[in-house]
Amino acid sequence: MSEGVAFACRAVALRAWRTYRPARRFRLATRQTTTSHLVLGFGLSVFTSRSISNPIQKLTASMLDLANGNFNVVLQGLGRKDESGEIANAVQKVQSEFGREGGAETQANLAHDRIAAEQRKSDMRRLADAFEAATG
Repeated sequence: MSEGVAFACRAVALRAWRTYRPARRFRLATRQTTTSHLVLGFGLSVFTSRSISNPIQKLTASMLDLANGNFNVVLQGLGRKDESGEIANAVQKVQSEFGREGGAETQANLAHDRIAAEQRKSDMRRLADAFEAATG
């Protein structure tokens, strides 16, 4: 009788294994698909964020050079057909207007501002030295 019970138990176990094998395969396929979609989504988000942030960072650096008085700066993104290209075109228009109308005047103003800043620094140093000498 124990051989019959053992055989029946093995038969039930084999039938259960065969019955649940497709479910196990489905779970494995679902895990693999989910993992691949997560990796693909992460890669796509990194690519998209870099394709947006890198041109903006380059354009910002060019705009800072322009703000510092370098009117010969080459703006990044002029040939692009997206929003950063539109911003670069607008900044180029401003750059050309400054270059035509007030480039020399603006550079003279910047030079005057630098001289005034240096004068303020030296006055502050002199004042600090006088204060330090007075207080001991």
